[in-house]
Amino acid sequence: MEAILRLMHENTITDYDLSENVPIHHGVFSAYPYEGGWCFEATKPVEVNGSSVVSGELKPKAVIAIDYDTQTAAFVIEKAFGKPMLVDLEDGLTLGRKSDNKIELKNGFVSGHHCRFVQKSGKWMVEDLGSTNGTSVNDKLVSCAVLTPGDILKFGPYRVRFGKKLCVENADGKVHFHVPAKEEMVADVFDAQPYPWFSCAPRIYSELAPCHIRMESAPSIGDKPTMGMGGIALSPQLLALSLGMQALRYGLGRRKYSKKDKKRAEVYANYLASIEGKLQEHADLQRKYEEKSHPSTMSCMTRVFGPAPNLWERHPGDPDFLTLRLGTGTVPAKARVEIPALHLQLEEDELDRVPEQIAEKYATVEKVPIYTDLIHNGNCGLVGSRSCTIAMAQSMAAQIAALHSYDEVKIVALFPEQEEKQWSWMRWLPHCLNEDRDVRYIGCGRNAKKVLESIEPIIRQRMENKNQWSFGQQASKLPHYVFLVADPTILNYSEIGSALMENQPEFGISGIFLGQSASDFPHSVKNVVELNGSPAQMTVHLTTPNGKQTLTTNECMIPVGELDRFARKMAPIRLQGGHGKKQNLPTNIGLFEGLRIRDIEKLDLNDFWENTAGELSLAVPIGVKADGSLFYFDIHEKADGPHGMVAGGTGSGKSEMAKAWIASMALQFPPNEVNFVLIDFKGESLLQPFLDLPHLAGSISNLDKDVARSFSAMESELDH
Repeated sequence: MEAILRLMHENTITDYDLSENVPIHHGVFSAYPYEGGWCFEATKPVEVNGSSVVSGELKPKAVIAIDYDTQTAAFVIEKAFGKPMLVDLEDGLTLGRKSDNKIELKNGFVSGHHCRFVQKSGKWMVEDLGSTNGTSVNDKLVSCAVLTPGDILKFGPYRVRFGKKLCVENADGKVHFHVPAKEEMVADVFDAQPYPWFSCAPRIYSELAPCHIRMESAPSIGDKPTMGMGGIALSPQLLALSLGMQALRYGLGRRKYSKKDKKRAEVYANYLASIEGKLQEHADLQRKYEEKSHPSTMSCMTRVFGPAPNLWERHPGDPDFLTLRLGTGTVPAKARVEIPALHLQLEEDELDRVPEQIAEKYATVEKVPIYTDLIHNGNCGLVGSRSCTIAMAQSMAAQIAALHSYDEVKIVALFPEQEEKQWSWMRWLPHCLNEDRDVRYIGCGRNAKKVLESIEPIIRQRMENKNQWSFGQQASKLPHYVFLVADPTILNYSEIGSALMENQPEFGISGIFLGQSASDFPHSVKNVVELNGSPAQMTVHLTTPNGKQTLTTNECMIPVGELDRFARKMAPIRLQGGHGKKQNLPTNIGLFEGLRIRDIEKLDLNDFWENTAGELSLAVPIGVKADGSLFYFDIHEKADGPHGMVAGGTGSGKSEMAKAWIASMALQFPPNEVNFVLIDFKGESLLQPFLDLPHLAGSISNLDKDVARSFSAMESELDH
C-alpha cells in the first residue's frame, strides 16, 4: 500500500511507511500487512471513522482514535508523488486547502487555512491557524515556533522544508501555487548556504555514587515466658494456689511479651522500609545514570538538530567509544547489600529471613540499557530474520553517526543491490565519505569493489605496521572503520575481509555482520546478537566473551524516512578547524618535556624569576595542544581567575593537572610574588612533592592533628 500511517501521541507524530510491509506496534494498537493490504488490532476498543471496533482493515483516509486521554490517534494518508518546488518566503504567507492561500494543498488532512509564515525580529516563525490535525515542526506539534534551516513541516502527505526558501518536497497535481514557484535543482536548500561549523564541547563525565548498605538484624526482646512447675511437694490447697499464681504470672508475661513482639515487628518493618527506600532510590539512580550514558537511538538522533553540544561526544580512549545500545534488560544492581549473619537458634525467628529476601529483591535492576562493545568484544554478528537484522544494524549505524565524529569513525555499508532503498539514507552521512570527500563508502554490486579498493591501502599499512605499535599510539589507527556487512559475499575477494577475520579492533577496523544464523559469520566473531520477533518488538540474546544476556527492545523500528532526515540534517555540519582533519593529542607528556627543559642540571631559575610581571599576568603552561604548541592557564583576575575549579571523575587527571600547574607557577614566579597554601584531604598525595618548595606558605591535610586550628590561622591571615 502506497500510504503512510501517521501516529499522533500527545504532541509528537511518527510516520510509518506502509509500503515497507513492517509490522507496527504502539501501546494498545498494532498494525500488520495481510494478504496484500493492512489490518489492525487493538487490546481495547478504538474509534474508526465514528465506529467502535477492536480490529479491522486499514483503508486510505481512515482516522482511528486510539486513546482520548493520551491524545493518541492514527491516520492513513495516501502518499503524494511530485517534484520539489521552491517558493520565496514572504511575511504572512498562508498554506491551506482553500484557494485563497498562497500555497494551496488539496488534501482532506489539510485544513482550509492551516498555518501562516511570519517574520518577527529578523526570525521566521510558523503559526498554526487552528487547524484540525495541527502543524508539526520536526514531528512536534506546535502552535507557534521559530524556524531554522532544514526544519521539516508536514501537512497530510506533503513535506515542506524551510530554508532560504520554502520547498514543497513532493508537490503533485493537487498542489497549487498562487505565488511564483520553480522546481528545486539542488539536493537540499541549505546546501547553498554556508556550512554550519561545529566544535565538540568538552565532555563532563558523571559518576554513580557508590552505595553500601549493611542491614541490621531484628532487635531482641528476650525469651518467651514459660510456665514452670515447682519441685517441692505441697498440699493440694497450696499446690492449687501455686498453680494459680504461676498461671497468672504466665498470662501477664505472655501479654507483655506479645506487646513487645508486636512493637518489635513494627519497628523492624519501618527500618526495613527505609532500607528498601534507599535501595529503590539507588536502583532508580543506576537506571537514570545508564540511560544518560547509553541513550536510545532516537535520543541520539535528536542531537543533530541544533546541533546539541553533546553531538559526537565520544572519542578514542573513552570507555564507551563504539559502545552501542541494543535495548533494555535486567542487570546486577550496583548497590552492595550486607545482610546480618544467621545464628544457631532453637526456634527460627520469622524476621531473620527478611533481610535476605530484600537483598534478593534488589539484587537486580530492570529496564536498564544493555549494549555491546565493538572495541573490547570485537566484531558483532546479528542473527535473525532479515527485517530484524537490518533494523538493528540501522539503529547501530545511527548511534555511531550521532555519538562519534566523522574524522574519528568512518562507516562502510556493504549490502545487496535489492536492498539499496533501505540503506540509501546513509549516503548523506559525513561518516560515509573519505577525508577528501570524493569517495562515498556505500557499496553494492560493482560499486562495492571500488569502495573497498579505496580503503585497502590504509588497512594494509596498518596491518603491516602492527608489530611496531606500542601501547597508547591511537593516532596511527584513526579513523576507525566500522563495516556494516549486509552482504558478506562482497568481502570474498578483498584484503579487508582477511583483516576483519583477525577480529582485532586495534587495527582500527571493526565489523557488524548480518546473517540468518551464526554459521554465516567468521569463526572469529564472538560477539553475537540473536534477534527474535519483529523489528517493532524484539527479544535479544547477547553472547559475548563475558557471558550471556537477554533483553527486549522496541527501539529499532525507525522509519527510513526518519533516518534519511537525520542523515540529511547532519550532512552539511563541519568540524571546527578544518574539513574534519583533526590532529591528535599526545597520549602523555612529561613536565620537563612540556616546559621544553632538556637538561635539569642546566636549569637556572633566575632566567625565569628575573623577568616576571605577576601583577599583569600569571599565565603558565600546563599542557600541550594538538598542534604541539603550549596551552597556557592564567589565574590572574583579568584572565581566567581569580578562582577556578577542576572537575572530573576518578582517574581523569585532576591531581596531575593541579601538580603541573603548581610546578609551572613555582618555576615561572619567585616566592616573593607567588605563595601556595595547599589543602589536601586525600592523604597528602598532593602535598608530598611540594613540602620543600620555598613558595609553600602552609598546608592542611586530613592527617593533621588539629585541622580546625589550621583553618582558624588561615582565616586570621586572610583577615589581616
